[in-house]
Amino acid sequence: MGLSIFKIIGFLNVAFFLALMFFSKSDRNLLFIKIILFSFPFLNLMVVPMLDVFGVICFLFVFLFYKPRPVPLKESWFYRACFALLIVFVIIGMFVSDLGPGSDSYKDFINIFPIFIFTKVLIDEYLNDENLLVEIISILKIVLVFSFLFLVMQFIFGVQFSLSRTLNPNIIINGAFRYPSFFGDPQDYSQFLAIISFICLIRPNDEKLKPLNYLFVVLCVICILTTGGRAGLMGFLIGLSLILFFGNAKLKFGLIITSVAMYFIIMNNQDSFSIFKRGTDLDATYQFRQGIWNEAFKMFTDHPFFGIGIGNYSRHVTIHNPDQFWIVDNDIVPFDIPESGYLKFLSELGGTGFLCIFSLILYPIIKGGLLFLKTKDFTLLLIIAGLFSWFVGFNSNYSFSDARILLIIGLLISLLIVHSHHLLNQELDVEEVISEEDV
Repeated sequence: MGLSIFKIIGFLNVAFFLALMFFSKSDRNLLFIKIILFSFPFLNLMVVPMLDVFGVICFLFVFLFYKPRPVPLKESWFYRACFALLIVFVIIGMFVSDLGPGSDSYKDFINIFPIFIFTKVLIDEYLNDENLLVEIISILKIVLVFSFLFLVMQFIFGVQFSLSRTLNPNIIINGAFRYPSFFGDPQDYSQFLAIISFICLIRPNDEKLKPLNYLFVVLCVICILTTGGRAGLMGFLIGLSLILFFGNAKLKFGLIITSVAMYFIIMNNQDSFSIFKRGTDLDATYQFRQGIWNEAFKMFTDHPFFGIGIGNYSRHVTIHNPDQFWIVDNDIVPFDIPESGYLKFLSELGGTGFLCIFSLILYPIIKGGLLFLKTKDFTLLLIIAGLFSWFVGFNSNYSFSDARILLIIGLLISLLIVHSHHLLNQELDVEEVISEEDV
């Protein structure tokens, strides 16, 4: 597959979006959400300088088709304030850094906006229609199945069957392959699988969970093993522990049976999974990453407020840490991440940007967690489990460089915010009814 084919696929995706928007009579806000989710495998394809399919569609939508809705969300001021402060701090960091803004700085800055456009529209629509959750889960399952089929094609035709222009250095290890499906990095795919495995267990409207959903979980774990993603597997296990600790008896029983099935499948087919073929010693891997983490943390301590500037990590290591590089197609490519998503934010954005980003993530998680303890609503628990699985993987892999992982996390945060809102409203309605009956 040549570069021209990737661009053609990307342009066709954008053209399909425009055609539907101009000629469809359905709600355009809702249509935008569905197009983004159905286009998920192709959202990372670059179509114009500095913008991928996701970015182009989001900007076209907000400028041409977006229809604002009133937002009955009490915390909306908090999210707007965090977003505004993030933009201010990032701009300051770009221009006060020693390196100043480069081309990657402008690219990364522009690409902050699409995810906020998408989450804003999603929150508006989910607030307006509680049944949207059912449609979102159904589409994500379709995307999951597509990733399985794409993975099968890679087993048949090799890892060169890809939507990426070049093979990630992580894919080939000691003669074995780590399969990324339609992602560019197998670590990103393992994070995606860990997250989606919990989404498959959500029961919208308290419907009975079908056995197919547990099969999806089994397949997700098997595919994680083919990616060789240790962090992805650990993230899944952390999320699973959360479910087993807080879940109800039926969910626990279903997951225990699923886990037993997974154990026998894995133990009888170890030679088929790349996670068992990773020859690098864990201590050696940790020492290698520890050195990079220390250098990235030093960048933060040297520039604690605004960092070295968004998108400047690669330029910084080229000058100050030239030993951080990959060999890609016989070319020396400096690292653009410090082997940790958290240190990527700290080093480039400083404490101010880091605080804004994780305020947007942690506030709804804390609120949703406290609400779960009160309501025992397992949709909340499963969304939080999916986010926890990402937290683990993000420590060793800056997966936000792929718009699709960023989209999934933004989607989960949005669902958590609005689902919590709906639950609180239901509680208020019940309290009002009880008060009226007392009167």
